[in-house]
Amino acid sequence: MLESIQPPTDNLYKFVAIGGLVFALVATVFLFREQAKFRDQWIEAQIELQVAGYEDGDPIPTDIEPRRAYMRREWEHTKLKENVKLGEGVLAKVSGYSLGISLCAFVAWWWRVQRHDDAILKAAASKALREEAEAEALAARESKSTDSKS
Repeated sequence: MLESIQPPTDNLYKFVAIGGLVFALVATVFLFREQAKFRDQWIEAQIELQVAGYEDGDPIPTDIEPRRAYMRREWEHTKLKENVKLGEGVLAKVSGYSLGISLCAFVAWWWRVQRHDDAILKAAASKALREEAEAEALAARESKSTDSKS
């Protein structure tokens, strides 16, 4: 499977464009996975607190296990907030720049390479269709002339 996945190294514009998209996608997936992990750990700590009989608004528990679950829940909540700030700050900027560079590279790739390749393919296809139509017309004329001779 991995042998068939080759980076597009035939053109620098295409490589930068696709690389930018991949980078932005990987950064976004990383952020969402980290948020899900923190959220799951927070939920586990919340469940432990509820099993121990703790209600929100109660003072900090004094028993060791509920206190540990309370501190873990608060720690996970803090990490989740930091992760959201990271997603809104640095990661958003990096993803935005990555997508902007990718867009510029796609435009440059289309402008400098792809539209010329498309014109060449269109001309070749038109020529092939024209030659095929001429061959069919010639064959029709020949069959008509052989029918008239007989």
